Amino acid sequence: MASSRLVKFLKLPRDNKRSLLTALAALWTMRMALWLLPYPSVKNLASKMKARPEVGELSVDEIVQSVEMASQFVLAATCLTKALAAKMLLARNGYSSTLRIGVDNCNGFTAHAWIERNGKVILGRSICQYKPLYILE
Repeated sequence: MASSRLVKFLKLPRDNKRSLLTALAALWTMRMALWLLPYPSVKNLASKMKARPEVGELSVDEIVQSVEMASQFVLAATCLTKALAAKMLLARNGYSSTLRIGVDNCNGFTAHAWIERNGKVILGRSICQYKPLYILE
């Protein structure tokens, strides 16, 4: 199983490999921050993720796909981990986005994090309607 994934990865074009490895690094960075740092520190880190004026090499779709694919290789890659990593990569590539964290009680009390761009959810779609409690532009 692992060897077939490695073979698939090695067959990818160089740009795809780079975007997946970049997403993997961002995911692990955010996962470790969530494990090791107090919440105010993670919140402060996330609030500093502002879009750079220049546009990077990756498109929005490439970033979202890379985060989704790479998240399979990160232990406990929650919706918050993925949203923080995507927010970071989008900002680095010059794209503004909004990170939202919300709650709902459609199946008991649940929380969810997602990323929006231009008013549309681009990462973290859900069948439940979550009421945003925290919004980071």
